Amino acid sequence: MQRKILLLFFLVFSELAIGQNISISGRVFDASSKNPLVGANVFLIQSRAGTSTDTDGYFHFTFTKNSLQDSLKISFIGYQKYTIPVKQFQNNSVIYLKPGHMLLGQEIVVTSERNDLLHQDIPHAKSVLKAEEIQQSGSSEISDLLKPIASVRIDGNDLDGRKIQIRGSNSDEVNVYLDGVLINVLSFDNAADLSIIPVENIDRLEVVKGGGMALLGNGAFGGVVNITSRQSFKTSFFLKAKTGSFDTRYYTGSFSVPLTKKLNIGYFFQFNQFQPEIEYFPGERYSVKTKNSSIKTFKQNHHLSINYFLDDAHMSGKFINYSFYYKKPRWESSYKNYLASGEYTGNFLNITNLQFQISEHFADNIIKRKPVGSGQYISSYQSNQMNIRISKKVAVKEGHIQFLSEYMHSDLKTDTKVKDINWQNNLYHAFIYDNRLTTAGVFSYSDHLKDLSNISWETFIGLRGDFPASSNAAFTNMVGGRINYTMEHWQLTPYLNYGKSVKYPSLTQQAYTRDISDIRQKDSVDVRLEPEYSRSMEGGLSAKYFPSNAIYHNLEFNADLFSRSIYNSIIQRPFDDLIASVQQGNTNIFGAEGSIKINNIFNYFYAGASFIFLDIDNPLLYSYKPKTNASVHGGFAFPFGLYFSSTYFREGESTAWYYGAENEIKTTKIKPFEDMDITIGLKHRFFNSIEIDAQFSGKNIFDNSGFKYYYLKKRFLLASLSLRY
Repeated sequence: MQRKILLLFFLVFSELAIGQNISISGRVFDASSKNPLVGANVFLIQSRAGTSTDTDGYFHFTFTKNSLQDSLKISFIGYQKYTIPVKQFQNNSVIYLKPGHMLLGQEIVVTSERNDLLHQDIPHAKSVLKAEEIQQSGSSEISDLLKPIASVRIDGNDLDGRKIQIRGSNSDEVNVYLDGVLINVLSFDNAADLSIIPVENIDRLEVVKGGGMALLGNGAFGGVVNITSRQSFKTSFFLKAKTGSFDTRYYTGSFSVPLTKKLNIGYFFQFNQFQPEIEYFPGERYSVKTKNSSIKTFKQNHHLSINYFLDDAHMSGKFINYSFYYKKPRWESSYKNYLASGEYTGNFLNITNLQFQISEHFADNIIKRKPVGSGQYISSYQSNQMNIRISKKVAVKEGHIQFLSEYMHSDLKTDTKVKDINWQNNLYHAFIYDNRLTTAGVFSYSDHLKDLSNISWETFIGLRGDFPASSNAAFTNMVGGRINYTMEHWQLTPYLNYGKSVKYPSLTQQAYTRDISDIRQKDSVDVRLEPEYSRSMEGGLSAKYFPSNAIYHNLEFNADLFSRSIYNSIIQRPFDDLIASVQQGNTNIFGAEGSIKINNIFNYFYAGASFIFLDIDNPLLYSYKPKTNASVHGGFAFPFGLYFSSTYFREGESTAWYYGAENEIKTTKIKPFEDMDITIGLKHRFFNSIEIDAQFSGKNIFDNSGFKYYYLKKRFLLASLSLRY
């Protein structure tokens, strides 16, 4: 009886909610090639409510009845605009935009800064989350957004950072880009820390799975994550405070100020204090964990961005500062990172579709240890990396060629010494540098059947050459193809790809290639690690169903098979008190994944499920990777501001390794476990311009894994309050 009453309540409430708001959806395609247009701007002219199209050209957003007299506008740079009164637009319509020319002084409406290189690369399985879906989830943690995605696993915690793994990869085998800038370099282990990216500032999040990408996939055996920030051309600010388990204190805020109609400046800051109560440095990284209530951590980061939009180009600048501090009795660590970048995208003189980017990264890291007495071990690392990237897209009949050239210089200075009050002994010194030139190109050809214009296909051929100063040159190639079959209610996209990738060792890995007790006062290392190689192949099907007059708006389904072979794998092994790089062995990974998601049930509910199966030949090279991983997720967001999201997940058995009493390698099995994350909150708007959001979230609420292993999956409860103008 209670279930029937509850069901009746939801049905009645949903009908009332539907009556208050109206949803609009459709798809946008190129009129010539019949290919979907990614990132087209779709909005209402008067109210400015809108969104942008996803990788399938699909758009969907909700507005109030007051906008029924408004007009819908669809625009894309280089194409003629499409405008229609809202009352005349039919849901799930397919709109074909014709190529056109920009006029001098024409207004440019921008919802996000797109990184077109990702969309020109070899086709792979892809998951996309837009600002509307991110807001609907209600979560302020990027790991919550990624956890329901098939093949994606979030490891780590607020102590060592939240790192992403894709299809059984290690975290440093996933490239993460923020507005086209690679942020892996901000972490000491070259694995991007997702916790430094504010969810509230994300306009679009794309996860591209698998290796074998020519343009942005250098070393990305697992895949690529592309995050696009919101670019607001109105004055706004945001403040948020969180508190919770482990004495967490979290403060974040941002503001955006338009200086002119085309010039905008934005700033974001984040402060995070955390007492993890668990050992991380040094030796316990490879052993059972113990509690330590004396540990304290402090993390902060600052993002400053400047955007200037021309009639046919976009200039941007970005500065990021990321600092991390860790302290416990007899141990202290400090990491300081600075990243600056500038980018120009658009037409320059008589050159069209040009992209130029330059970035500079500097890091200053210090570790101090006091084993006994007044003496202490001090290890310092200073690194610098500069990247210059130029890309150009050229049209060739029914296809395109995307060219890319990149130059990278990096250097690392590291010192290890023992210091006491009256004496000092220098144990190790190394200065390593490298230069690398990269050239790559992807040729894509698209066509469609003359009698069946709703069937089109694309073929891709990619070539890449890497020329480092310190190692052998590497030439890699990739091929792929996909078919787009569009019907009245269905969109089917089967795809296939095969390719080879190369990953060059980082300078930190090069600095420690063996036990440092054998090295004294060296200016540089005389042993170089070889590049790692990966051969990957995958095939899959992506399907979307757009029903008419149904209780939900669309259904998404994906299924994929993949395999990957890794050669010359580099792993980290402890030698005495330090971690050294060891190059040993090959392994093969085979897997299958699938996902299903139903969007906008009664306009405000969503539900989905995903799974992955992994078979790894040598789990010692890829440890802590569950053989199976499954999740079920769902939630709702009501018009009056109440929202809820939950993810129930199960991780299968995995293999862990550690060193025994005689310094021998031992393995153990981590038993399967299941847990659940929830988020519930309430938003309320005052004076139609100020929004207050109160939220409670619980991670691993069943507390099933505890402190035992390297990756902390402890129950974590948080309460937050935010203000947005």
